Amino acid sequence: MKQGNIIGKRIRLVRELRRLTQQQFRRKLRAAGHDVSRDIVARWELCETPVTDTRMLGIATVLRVSVLDLFSAQRTGTASDILTGQIFSMNKEDKYTFLALPLLPVR
Repeated sequence: MKQGNIIGKRIRLVRELRRLTQQQFRRKLRAAGHDVSRDIVARWELCETPVTDTRMLGIATVLRVSVLDLFSAQRTGTASDILTGQIFSMNKEDKYTFLALPLLPVR
């Protein structure tokens, strides 16, 4: 299948780090003026559906990151790196993956 976008995995990762379900994320996007369904959010995250520039801006705003953060490459580190204020997730090799995202308050 042809890839529809290159930011879907990052959308999902940041959404989960913000502790939002797809439905909660969809509601926040709708409140920000972006009429999307939960199915569209799922297809973005699976990289099946393109994301327009205006929706990309809305996604970044709702997730409280920059648009560039949706494209950033991941780096690996150790558990002690958590103390540096980076955001982490676990990969298959039991190493932490962190994103160069600012830690913003969760609302």
